[in-house]
Formats: sequence, C-alpha cells, structure tokens
Amino acid sequence: MNVTADNLKKEVKVYMYAILLNIVSELDGEKAQLSKAIEVRNHFERALELDPLDATTWHSLGIWHYSFANLSTSQRFLASIFYSKPPSSTFVEALRHFERAEAIKPGFYSSNNYYMGLTLEQMNKPEEAKAQFLLAFLAPVVTMDDGEIHKKAHDHLKKKYKITREQLMEEQGNNSKPPSFNK
Repeated sequence: MNVTADNLKKEVKVYMYAILLNIVSELDGEKAQLSKAIEVRNHFERALELDPLDATTWHSLGIWHYSFANLSTSQRFLASIFYSKPPSSTFVEALRHFERAEAIKPGFYSSNNYYMGLTLEQMNKPEEAKAQFLLAFLAPVVTMDDGEIHKKAHDHLKKKYKITREQLMEEQGNNSKPPSFNK
C-alpha cells in the first residue's frame, strides 16, 4: 500500500480514536471498558489496514489481546453481559502482535518488551520472558512512560528472578552486551 498524506491522516485519526475511546472507557470503569472493547479492537485493526508498518499500533493491539487473554473469571462474566460472545484472545496472539511491532521497529518502545515479558511468562517461557524484562529495563528512559516501564521491569526482575540491584546496575553499565543472568 502506498502511504499517501490522505492515508496517513486517516490512519492517525483511526488510531487516535481507538486510543481516546479506550482512555474514556478506562475512566468510566471496567464496565465501560468492556462494553467498548470490540470497537477499540476494530479501530486498531482499521489503523493497521491503513498503515501495516506502524509498530505502535501493532503494540497497542498486542496489549488488547494480552488484556483479553488475561481476563479473570469475573471479568469474563461481566463481558458476557455486553456481548453474546465476549471478546477473547490468547497469549499466542498477543505475542504475535508484540513480535510484529518489534520486527517492524526493533527497540522502539520499552513497553513492548515489558508486555512481551508478561506474555512469555503466561506461556511458561521464563528465560525468554526474563530477557524481555531486561531489554525493557536497559532501554533508554526518555519519557515518563519509559520511566514507569523501567521501574516496573526493575521491580519484576528483582521479585520474580531474584536479580539484585547491583547486577542490574552492572548490566546497565555493560548494555552493549546481551543480558546474562544465568549465574
């Protein structure tokens, strides 16, 4: 598909609408968020039709799939109130979206690595998950969001993988090498 100014404007509008719809429904609570879930997913998918090489949209849709793969029983019941067949997904599908985002633009967003880590943990792949959390931790902190993900990755690595602050700081100083905490 040729990326034209018109297509780009449409893609931005569709993507922004999906983001805003999701934010508004989050503010209105879980019930509102579930009621708008399919509409949000459809807008992200439409944005990908307009620009299939947008890593941020692939990432956002990955979060959508992760969230619905990770719904609790009570959340699934609540979703069944709004839909005859509630939205659902799998961790495999979420991972596919995160990997696609990373393939398009490697290292573009520490949140992508963080969510890949969470997804891989759910798929019982702890070593691959740990590598993604390390990448999220080692990513440059440029925005407030980067800072939040950096802290979440740090806390997760300490709690789940028993990696000490000293090991993380040492790795941060050597971030030109691939992470190695198999000690």
